[in-house]
Amino acid sequence: MDANGPRTGDTGGGFVPSARTGGRRPRAGSAPSRARGSSTVAAPGAAADGGPDVRPDGRPDGRPDGGVEGAWHEGASERIARQVRDAERHAEAAEALRDELARQHASARSGRGEVRVEVDARGRLVRLVLSDRATALPAATLARLIEDTAHAAAHQVDASALALVERRLGAGSPLLAAMQEDLTLGAAPR
Repeated sequence: MDANGPRTGDTGGGFVPSARTGGRRPRAGSAPSRARGSSTVAAPGAAADGGPDVRPDGRPDGRPDGGVEGAWHEGASERIARQVRDAERHAEAAEALRDELARQHASARSGRGEVRVEVDARGRLVRLVLSDRATALPAATLARLIEDTAHAAAHQVDASALALVERRLGAGSPLLAAMQEDLTLGAAPR
């Protein structure tokens, strides 16, 4: 667009001649006229006279003919099918990894065996077993022993999950890095 308005041939709103051609803007709904001195822009695939574009070698443009364009079209369906298969394989592997991570459990025992805990993949307490000796401990001591043992089990399940992801995806995996960062942030003192 210049100071005189849209240039002749702009396709953004129909035919609008420039001020230099002396043409008029057609009314809405009417067909554009060819003002003297105006130019038009041919639609892709059509020459200015309405016929198909022709390549220098005489073949019509836009047809798969074994050239570069044709080769791309011919191989596109195979490439797309391969990409879909790869995406499906990655989705299945991710789902299998998620399921395996969800099945992770860990257990820990206190030093003298007074407390045994089992946690699930998220570190949530699944089972708590107290020995007869544990009931003889003062309440504060027993509470602290349960907390410490549960934390040890949660640490074990985290380490097991990290090892599983590293085995499956490799040490440079973005998922592994995100899990490590998440566990580091979760372990930070509050």
